[in-house]
Amino acid sequence: MVEIQALYGGGTGDPLGTLLNASAGTVTITQQPASVTVLEGTQAQFSVQTSYTGKIPPSYQWQKNGTNIPNANASSYKTPAVLRRDSGTKYTVKATVPGAEIISAEAILTVTPDTAPPIIVSVEGLATFDGLTIHFNKPMDRASATNLANYAIDGGLTLSAPVLKNQQDVVLTTTTQTPGTKYTVTVNNVKDLYGNAIVANTKASFLPATLATGLVAYWTFDANLSDSVNAFNGTARGTNPVAFVDGKFGKAIKLDGTDQFVEVTGGNSADNLAFAGDSISVAGWFKVEAFDKSWQALVAKGEGSNWRVARSGTSQSLSYAGGVGDITSPTIVEDSNWHHFAAITDGAGVAFGTALYIDGVLDGSNPSLAVLAKNSKNVMIGENPDATGRQWNGEIDDLAIWNRVLTEAEISNLYGAGKPLSALIPAAIVATITRSGTTVIIQWAPAGGTLESTPSLSGNPTWTAAGTANPATITIGASNGFYRVKK
Repeated sequence: MVEIQALYGGGTGDPLGTLLNASAGTVTITQQPASVTVLEGTQAQFSVQTSYTGKIPPSYQWQKNGTNIPNANASSYKTPAVLRRDSGTKYTVKATVPGAEIISAEAILTVTPDTAPPIIVSVEGLATFDGLTIHFNKPMDRASATNLANYAIDGGLTLSAPVLKNQQDVVLTTTTQTPGTKYTVTVNNVKDLYGNAIVANTKASFLPATLATGLVAYWTFDANLSDSVNAFNGTARGTNPVAFVDGKFGKAIKLDGTDQFVEVTGGNSADNLAFAGDSISVAGWFKVEAFDKSWQALVAKGEGSNWRVARSGTSQSLSYAGGVGDITSPTIVEDSNWHHFAAITDGAGVAFGTALYIDGVLDGSNPSLAVLAKNSKNVMIGENPDATGRQWNGEIDDLAIWNRVLTEAEISNLYGAGKPLSALIPAAIVATITRSGTTVIIQWAPAGGTLESTPSLSGNPTWTAAGTANPATITIGASNGFYRVKK
């Protein structure tokens, strides 16, 4: 790389012959890498500064206890997560130019042992009502985390088959959960990766999955383009303002099919609504005024390994592509009536790769494994960012995106309940309140809202905003504190 940079020279470099005949340069370390102290389980970073003479800038090679570290060839180096046994490790770096090299002084890594017990951040019921996920705050020891004897649950449920995922999440199978019933999990003897055991009889409560589980974006279109659960707010595009008209529920947006659409400019939708390698469900209501362009987009992230719901070519039906080839629905939807759709990509490929439901009924599926990827484009409602000029001509209402696979029962409920999604999900539920030492962690679902506190519930209490962070960490004081979520 440094040779290529020298050849280019910012457009004003010297001829190759000049570089080949260049006299030897010199290199000097102007700032030595400093010793660092970090907490066990975190990363350490070392850096060096140099000056040089000659045409070619220095190349670098970092070393650990005198041995070269593969691919550590920049002026700075960040370690993987360190363990306490790494304390005392010596790091050096060699800087080289043609004809000269220099090795830095040693930088010593000191690792402070992690002695804090792990805590439960949250417990989440699976959408299938037959399992739960316990989210811990740090990497866990596999042997203790997958020991069934370390877990108990109330409500007459039985636990089985603990599995550690992503080092911090334990998934357990349960007998069938009852929707609306609060369950409490008790955990003992589980250790983190550093040997610290969880506080005895740690308890965390959860409700079985609801339509709020995994909900990451929701646009009601009730006279605005705001996301009701996160920050994926929309911006109207087009010559004329996007109209709000009477919709399936409340108001809906009406797009003219000429140049109007909504671009999701909030929340970094380009990255955060891509769901690369994972699953997605998109559902909502729509009405076709006219299919007057091929592949008119209802909602889209893009083509190829991205996802989009659109008119199927020049037909009168919809199609869905999400990490694998198109599914084409046989149902005619160009009839000026309201229809419901649910488009799904199952990144795990359990029952299918992708599926498309129209009016609560499975209308087509693709059995091939679907793999979503990122692109640099924002999500567009009523247009396709990868193939522009495909504006929707009609109305769109009550549009939502989940980071999981919706069940057939949930899709049937979305279509048949006769209510908007907002009426089918809990307003704001505290999922867990977990104590760790002198703090408690409060987490709630669905996302959004402000945590408020008051010292007393007597009379007419005064509520004070405590922040929007979810989960929230609260320091336990000497007096009582009562909390609520206001949306």
